[in-house]
Amino acid sequence: MIISNTIRPMKRNFYETLTALSNSVGNDYRKNSGTLNVTALATAIKINQPTLARMLNGQSKEPAGENADNLCRFFNIDRDQLLGKKPIPIIDSKGSGGVEGQNSDSINNQNVATNHSKTKQTPLISFVTAGNWDDVMDPYALNDAEDWIEWPGQVSERAYVLRIKGLSMFNSRTGEGYPDGSQVKFEPDMEARHGDNVVVRTPDGSVTFKKLQITDEGKYLSAINPDWPEPIIKIPEDSVICGVADGHFVPPKKR
Repeated sequence: MIISNTIRPMKRNFYETLTALSNSVGNDYRKNSGTLNVTALATAIKINQPTLARMLNGQSKEPAGENADNLCRFFNIDRDQLLGKKPIPIIDSKGSGGVEGQNSDSINNQNVATNHSKTKQTPLISFVTAGNWDDVMDPYALNDAEDWIEWPGQVSERAYVLRIKGLSMFNSRTGEGYPDGSQVKFEPDMEARHGDNVVVRTPDGSVTFKKLQITDEGKYLSAINPDWPEPIIKIPEDSVICGVADGHFVPPKKR
């Protein structure tokens, strides 16, 4: 069962989204006066300063190609979020004037990406060896959870968390993706679409965590790490998508 009405329909255009995201950046991208330093932000995003200025002034339409990719990578969002079609936790929160959720300071402090509003005990059932077809615990065997996590967001009854092990879903050059040790929440009843990060279970019980690619030739799984030795994996027939990634955080390292 999925808890209904956890996410409201979005009615935000690209300009409004970019403005809100830019307002959420830290002091590294602000002048002494507190105003946004467009030049510093453009350099960090890897986009031309005049182009970013036009976007922030509402003079540019929806970005495409490399500009869109760089914006998504910097703000750690996908295309639908960039275009205002899906919520973005850091700005769609009560504390930042968005639709619902925690305030932005709380989200930043916990390094949490989530689309919901309340706190729920969510089962941590096992780890997934990112990049390999390894045997892991049945994702639906929640009674065998190794731990329960206070997840900062209202989630569905069947949601679960996996601790990621490996580097196939992390690009160390850009910081995109899920570092080793990340705890990722998955929603098994969420429809998996092209570009989603998913857990897939094969008929023999093996599981992997990858980005879903839906093409005319079939469904594939790709790694975020550009140096991964097996960047693309064909999904075996009769495999099951066990959940779509819908939030993650990186626990602090123990000293």
